[in-house]
Amino acid sequence: MSGAACLPDAYRAPPRPVTRDWYEGRVPLSTAGPDRLVGPVVEGDFGPANVNVAAQQDDPGSLLSWFTAMIRAYRRCPEFAWGTCTVLDCADLPSVFAHRTDLNGQTVVAVHNLGREPAGIRLALAGVERGDRLVRLAGADEAGGDLVAGDGGAVELDLDGYGFRWLRVHRGGTDGQVRPTVGE
Repeated sequence: MSGAACLPDAYRAPPRPVTRDWYEGRVPLSTAGPDRLVGPVVEGDFGPANVNVAAQQDDPGSLLSWFTAMIRAYRRCPEFAWGTCTVLDCADLPSVFAHRTDLNGQTVVAVHNLGREPAGIRLALAGVERGDRLVRLAGADEAGGDLVAGDGGAVELDLDGYGFRWLRVHRGGTDGQVRPTVGE
C-alpha cells in the first residue's frame, strides 16, 4: 500500500495525464501554458511521438532495450556492489579502464575502452590460472565471446572504440554456474 492511500483527498496528487496527451499537443504533468514552461517541449525526430517507451519496448536495438539488458547483467553480478574492487594496469593504453571485483571467491572483470579508436588489451589477472575461462556477461562488442586465460592469468581481448566487456572468471576451466549473457 502506498503512503498516498493514507492521505486525505485534499493532499493526494491528481492523476497524471496519459502519454496520449503528448500527441494531442498538451504537456503532461503541467497545467502551465507553453510560455510558462522552463524550456520548449521537444518536437521533431526526438519528440515523444518518435521517441517513447512504447516504441522502444519492442525494439531490440533501442536504448531502452540496451539499458534493460545492462541492468539485468548488473543484477547478476553482486561483486560490483559488494566486492573488493581492484583497478587493473593498462598504463600503455590511456583510453582503457579495467577493473576487477572479487566477492566470496567469485571474480568479475570489467574492461572499458573510453576512446574512439579500437584497442587490443592484454591483462594479467592475479589468482587466475592457465585454462580458467572468462565468460562474457555483457559488452557492446558482441563478436567477442568467452576467453581462456594463458600463463600467469593473461587474457587478450579487442574492443571497438567506446566498447566494453564484462567477464566472469570460471576457475579450473570448468563450466561452473555459467550465467546467461546479455542478449540471450
